[in-house]
Amino acid sequence: MTPVDHNYCLILAGGKGRRLWPWSREMFPKQFIDFFGTGRTQLQQTYDRMAKIVDPSHIFVNTNVEYLDLVTQQLPDVPRERIMAEPIHRNTAPSIAWANH
Repeated sequence: MTPVDHNYCLILAGGKGRRLWPWSREMFPKQFIDFFGTGRTQLQQTYDRMAKIVDPSHIFVNTNVEYLDLVTQQLPDVPRERIMAEPIHRNTAPSIAWANH
């Protein structure tokens, strides 16, 4: 009998990144930028780290509808049904509540 894996990951990637202006812009915020010259954006690096400790099929991404295309481009192996696109910006707590629902 194999143990059931109840571990999940939610990556929050819907923020506007205003505190890192001028590098981070509203239509291309910090999570989609390769700040450290590694060839991977912050979103991709977060996914890579989490995929080492959580089954990749248990990783979900919560973003804003404005960034849906960026998420799907940067994480092409994540199926669309595991990417939640909020219609409006509501900050961290509502994003987590919506994802848990």
